[in-house]
Amino acid sequence: MKETKFLVCFFSLDGAELLASCSRCLAPCTLSTTVIGTFLSVKQLCTSCGHLRTWNSQPCIGKGALPAGNLLLSASILYAGASPTLVLRVLEFLSVPTITQRSFLDTSPTISCHQHQEYGKRRRQHSLQQLRTEACH
Repeated sequence: MKETKFLVCFFSLDGAELLASCSRCLAPCTLSTTVIGTFLSVKQLCTSCGHLRTWNSQPCIGKGALPAGNLLLSASILYAGASPTLVLRVLEFLSVPTITQRSFLDTSPTISCHQHQEYGKRRRQHSLQQLRTEACH
């Protein structure tokens, strides 16, 4: 998914009338939320006309309905060669709901081993080239 992603404060959805009022009659709505890692689902129920609408922050992938953001986060951590513990801690400090360390370990095998190997090889070659360049100076 090459599209741009954003961090969005929940108040922007709830308090800014985006989800606070009914899209049919503009009456106030009650909201219920479900959070799965980086995924947010908001069910909006109109207190007047009973209209029910569901908004999801991202698509889900596959039969098990894995939130795309959770898989993308795991893949990004792996491809960047970053520490999952540190990346997840940064998100925690930002109050961004995220995957757990266990979730990271569970989803990382779904990312192609071949891609891991190729990326690791390119990264090692790049590091060696940098070391050679620094050694020459």
